[in-house]
Amino acid sequence: MEINLSKAYRQPPLSLRTNERNVIELALLRNKGNRRAAASELGITERTLYRRLHEFDLHNVGKEL
Repeated sequence: MEINLSKAYRQPPLSLRTNERNVIELALLRNKGNRRAAASELGITERTLYRRLHEFDLHNVGKEL
């Protein structure tokens, strides 16, 4: 029996770091750049979010909307 896997399952998984960056970016976009709201949505402190923004160079995400 042959199992047909979708493209998503055939591609290598994203790293934890890449997933974290993507989740932070999406939270900022959903909250229109409001860092307090994004941090709350993510369940992290604003300070932690600021550190991640610096680490992933996401300072302007959501602000251009």
